[in-house]
Amino acid sequence: MELKIKEPKDMKDLKEMLKDNDSIPEKFYVAVEANIFSKDKKWILMRRGPGCKDGRLKLEGIGGGIEENDKNFIEGLKREISEEAGTDAKIDIRKFLFARTEEVFDLHKNINKFWIILSYVGVLENGELKVMEKNKNLGYEIYDINKIKIAELTQCANSAYKKIKENWEEIEKII
Repeated sequence: MELKIKEPKDMKDLKEMLKDNDSIPEKFYVAVEANIFSKDKKWILMRRGPGCKDGRLKLEGIGGGIEENDKNFIEGLKREISEEAGTDAKIDIRKFLFARTEEVFDLHKNINKFWIILSYVGVLENGELKVMEKNKNLGYEIYDINKIKIAELTQCANSAYKKIKENWEEIEKII
């Protein structure tokens, strides 16, 4: 479900925005994701590996859970990008895309988790994305936004795809 909120600065700001939203459970997790595009406007996705908690063998953007030591969401996103794709690639985070909720089954803990996902658009300025977690990332794949096979996307990436398509004219201008 899409959350109609502006970009939150940090966890305190997000909690304030959600305080009157009865559809958000008391216990929730927060994740950030980067929908990364090449300069020629192709979407760069990672193929999730067998070590992932969910969405195994599907395509998804780079991202992950916010940690307590992340000062804000952009810092958390940059940390996730460096953990998953190394530090050789320069990725410019250009726009907050949207916030949404997802309930995802965690295969490691055998439980459903309620997530709030903050989605951003980024551009690969230069360098190379590397596979840093071989059991979680089988490699990067590049797609024309109009030639994506929906069945290949995780639930999370499918939500982002719909929002990207809905806002493509605006996104195309910032890439």
